Amino acid sequence: MMLKIGEVPVHNLFLIFGLIFGLLFLFLTPPFQVPDEEAHLYKSFHLSQGKIKADYSNIEPGIYIPNSLNQTTGAFVYLHYHAERKLQLSSVWQLLNGGVKGPPVFKDHIGTLSYPPFPYLVSALTIKIGDLTGASPLIWMYLGRIANLLVWLFLVYWAIRITPVHKWVFMALALMPMTIFLAGSLSADSFTIAISFLTIAFLFKYAFDPEKEMLEIRDLGLLLLLFISLTLSKQLYNLVILLFLLIPSSKLGGRRNKIVIFVLMLLSVFVVQWSWSLLIGGPTQDVSAVSTTQNSINSLLDPVKFLNLLENTISAYGIIYFLSSFVGYLGWLDTPIPEIVVYSYLVLLFLVALFDKSHKIKISPFQRIFMFISTISFLLLIVVGAYLNWTPEGLKFIEGIQGRYFIPFAPLIFILFYNRIPDLEIRKKRIGLELVTKYKAAITIFIMLTLMIALVILVKRYYLSLPLHDYVLNFVNYCVLLLV
Repeated sequence: MMLKIGEVPVHNLFLIFGLIFGLLFLFLTPPFQVPDEEAHLYKSFHLSQGKIKADYSNIEPGIYIPNSLNQTTGAFVYLHYHAERKLQLSSVWQLLNGGVKGPPVFKDHIGTLSYPPFPYLVSALTIKIGDLTGASPLIWMYLGRIANLLVWLFLVYWAIRITPVHKWVFMALALMPMTIFLAGSLSADSFTIAISFLTIAFLFKYAFDPEKEMLEIRDLGLLLLLFISLTLSKQLYNLVILLFLLIPSSKLGGRRNKIVIFVLMLLSVFVVQWSWSLLIGGPTQDVSAVSTTQNSINSLLDPVKFLNLLENTISAYGIIYFLSSFVGYLGWLDTPIPEIVVYSYLVLLFLVALFDKSHKIKISPFQRIFMFISTISFLLLIVVGAYLNWTPEGLKFIEGIQGRYFIPFAPLIFILFYNRIPDLEIRKKRIGLELVTKYKAAITIFIMLTLMIALVILVKRYYLSLPLHDYVLNFVNYCVLLLV
C-alpha cells in the first residue's frame, strides 16, 4: 500500500484525501461552529438576493434576513466556548426539515457586509437554489459548505499541479487541520486560501520554471485575473502582486516591458479596489471601538512602541496559540488539537520544504532576498491591519490576530527554506538527500493520521459527553457480551 501511495502524483493524492477529509470535517462540524460562519451566511444570502450594498434601518447599515434564518443561526450559539455542551441532534433534524418562515428581521453590526463578493458567489448561488426550492436555512448552510469545498478542491488541485516547486509543501499546507476545516465551511477564508495558493503557484511557475521561457498575452491575462480575484476576496492579500517582480525580465521582453506591465497591473488592481470601496458607499460595520485615531497611527510609526505591542501580543496570547491557530484550532477557536501534533506538523512542513529536491529549478540570490523581504512585509501588514481594524484604543496588545490569517501566504514562508542541498559523501559513498522523494508514503500517512486525530477531537468536543476511553471500554464490553 505504501508503495502505491508513493507512485500516485501529489496533486491526485491531494484530491483524494482533500475530498474525503473535507467532507468528514464538513458534516462533523456542527452548524455555525466555524468562526463567524453565521455572518458569512448572512453575506451569502444578501448576495443571493441580488444585493451588494447594505440595507438601512434608520441610519444603521445591515441586512434584512428571514426570521427563520435568524432563528437557525441563533439555535447553535449555546455551543460557542462551552466544551461541556454537546450538539442536540434532534434540533438539527428539526431545523433541516423547517421551511423559510416568518417576516424579515434586520441584522446590523455584520462585519462581513463590507467584504468583497468573490468568496461568496458560489455559496450565494447554492443558497438561491435552496431558497427557490423551499429548502430550510440550515440546508442552505450545508449546500454552501459543499459548494465552497468543491471550489477549494479545484483551485488547490490546480495550484499543486502547475507549481514547479514545493508541490508537497502546498499539499501539506492545504491538508492541515485548520485549512481543511475552513475549506468545508462558509468562511471567506476557504476561497481566499485557494485563490492565493493558485496565484502564488502561477508566480512560481513563471518565475522559476526553466521550461517557461517567455510569457504570452494569455499568461499575463491570467495573472491579472488572479490578482483581481484576490482583490475581490480579501484586499490585503492582493499585495502578492509584488511578487510579479520575481519574473525574470527576459521572460517579459526586457526590463522596460516588465516595468510597464507591472505598473499597468498595479493600476488595474488599484482601480478595482477603489471601485469596490466606492460601490459599497463607506463603512458598513461598527468601527467606534477600534483604534483609528492618530495616536494609534503614531504607535505604528514609532518602532519602539510597535515592538512593545508585538511583545505584549505574544505574551498575552502565547506563541502556541498562534502556532495552533495556524495548524489546527477548531470550533470557535475553543477546540485545539494537542500541542505535540502542532509541533510535529510544523517540523514536517520544515523538513519537506528543506529536503524536497524533486524539482530542477534555481532560485537566484536576488529572488530569495526579495521573497524574504516581501514575506516579512506581508506578515507585518496583517498585524498592522489587525491593530487598526480590531484593537480598541488604549489596549496594550494587538487584538484579533490568528494563525489562520497567515495560511494564504504560507507557501511564501516555506519557499525560503528551498535549497538544492547536495548529496552527502561519506567514505566515497554518495548518500542522496531526496528525502521527500523517498518517503512520500510516510509523509502522506503522517498527514492522514494528523487529520484523523483532529477529527477525533472534533467528535469528542461536540458529540461525546463521557471521556473517550469510556466509550472504547463500553464498546469492548459490548463486543465481549455478544461473543458470550
